[in-house]
This record gives sequence, C-alpha cells and structure tokens, in this order.
Amino acid sequence: MQQTSLVTPDLADDRSAISNATSPSVTESLEENARRPAVRRADLGSQLTADVPPRTGRSGRRRWWRGVGPVATLAVMDGRLARYLGVVGLPGRGEHRARLVAGQFHDVVLVGGAAYRFPRDEESRRRLPATVTLLEALSRRGLPVPVPVTTSHINAPLGQCHVALARLPGEQLGALASRTQEDAVVRQLAELLDRLAALGSDPAIQPLVPRAGDDYWLAFAGQVRHVLFPMMSGQGRRRAGAELAAVAAVAGTGDALVHTDLGGANLLWTTTGGVPHLTGVLDWDECCSGNQASDVASIAVTIGWPLAERIDDRRQISARPLVAEAKIIAATFALQQALPAALNEDHASLDSGLREYR
Repeated sequence: MQQTSLVTPDLADDRSAISNATSPSVTESLEENARRPAVRRADLGSQLTADVPPRTGRSGRRRWWRGVGPVATLAVMDGRLARYLGVVGLPGRGEHRARLVAGQFHDVVLVGGAAYRFPRDEESRRRLPATVTLLEALSRRGLPVPVPVTTSHINAPLGQCHVALARLPGEQLGALASRTQEDAVVRQLAELLDRLAALGSDPAIQPLVPRAGDDYWLAFAGQVRHVLFPMMSGQGRRRAGAELAAVAAVAGTGDALVHTDLGGANLLWTTTGGVPHLTGVLDWDECCSGNQASDVASIAVTIGWPLAERIDDRRQISARPLVAEAKIIAATFALQQALPAALNEDHASLDSGLREYR
C-alpha cells in the first residue's frame, strides 16, 4: 500500500522546530512547496446533490470554491460552461438548465441527474481515474457515494477530460430540533465510522488509498511554519505554534479508511417523518488509511462536540477514544485552509484562514 508522507529530507529537523513552537524563524527549505499540499481542497462538495447551492464545509472552514467573485466574471463562466456543454454533447445552455460550479481543481457542470466533473489542471486529470475506481469500489461495498455513470472521456486531454457522476438526493444537515433527531444522527454517523473502520482493512479498498505516515501532522506543521508564519503577526505565530506543537503529537497512522472531511456539505441527508436519514457521502479525493480522529473532528464542527462525543462513545470497531485528538486537529482547521490557499494563490481563502493569526 502506498504511504502518504509529506516529510522531505529538508523537514527531518522539524521536530526540534516544533518543540520550540513559539519561534517564528524557519530555516528549512521545502521541495514540495510547488506541489499540492497534504490538505487538498475539496472542490465537488454539495454540487453533486439534486439542487443544493454552494455551501461551506466544516463549520468555520470555507469549502474550496473559487466561484465567480474576484476570480472569474459571469461572461467567463458562461463561456466555459458553453465549452463544457459542447464537450458532453449538450450545446446551448438555457434549454438544459445547466449550471457551472468552478472549484479550485475541478469545474462541475450540473445538468439534470448528472454532475460532469472536468479537471482544471494536469495533476487533477491524472488522478481522476483513481478517484473513479475508488468510488466504484465504495459503491460495491454499499456506501452511499456518487456513482460514475460515464467515463468515456476520462483519458482525454485537459479541457475535454471529464467524468459524469450521479447526483445524489439530500442536502446538508440542518438544525436538529429534537432528541429523536439527534439520536438518529448519532446512530447513523457512529455506524458510518464503524463501516469506514472496517473498510480500512478491506482488501478491495486498501490498494486504492494511500496510507498516512507517522509524520503526517509533523510535516503539516513544517509546511505551515515555512509558508504561513511569515504572513502572521507575532501573536499569531505564537498561537499557531502552540496548535502545531499539539497536533504534531497526534498519530497520523491508523487502520481505518479516513475520509478527511466528513462533515458539512459532504454529508447529505433527507428527512422522513421528521427523522434525518443519511443519503450520501461526497468528496473522496483525499481519503486515506489513517487515524479516524480527523473524521470525528469534521463531524464535531458540523453538529457540535456533545453529539460528537456520543458518536465516539457509540462506535463499536475500536474502543480507543478519539475526541481528545479530534479537538487538537479541529484547532488547526483554519491553518489547513490557509496553507493550500497560499500555495495556490487563493487569496480569499487565505485571508479567511489567517484572519485570527494576523
């Protein structure tokens, strides 16, 4: 199985830097600064749902949508949409009621019951077949994931390469108004975590996902210090240093299948008789084999820590409590947003992520 590790030889000494977490100085050079970060933006999100507008993912952590604001004019978006519709054989626009949602790494064209996902760069194009293979495998295991319906253009050149995914019913979970609703959500999310824990050792899934290395969080801390610390105030560096020192001690390794953003708009729900039912789990691009504390953290900032603690207590596959580590991981969510935003010049997301560190 492939192992995910961000640590380069230049980061080997970062353990000593983390131990001196309040120091803003950084001497290491990172060969991977030009590459995508470990925490890569999820850019499909709720756009695979029936009619769900763009939403934020983790509470307080913006999803990675470029949108049409400072990045592209409506005319540019319309032109891009027209080109994509031509590629999929649906010329025109109004008659199809098509919509384009521009993500950081993919554009998604929404037409009827399908979401056509177009990579925007060569790495995303290269990774698309692996994502499709994983979605197919997860679907065969009974998980409610968007199923690929057309892959005929998956190896086409950039601009023509795309995959059509089935749009799932449901929407992001709203406020829970009763104990009955809370119990239903707790039960289903605990069951989901147990299913993911079991899938981590499934021989059909294991070869399809990377394995988080022991240095997962240490390497993240090193990148943050190198890339983001120069953009922070002294007080911000001290705060970030403490958060990074804590998360660097969290184990990245584990045997579970970890989604890495298991909350917000990536969890779709329908309501029947006043009871929420989980109908879809989206955005599997960054899943790995590792520590489920990351997923508990994502759940917690979506529905609150009291319910997350109940979910943690209800899990059956592993008796090891995860909430303490999840709280440490959740404290770094703003940094997890800001780091890839800085590396990809997403100024809006960078400013949002660093707001409390400047």
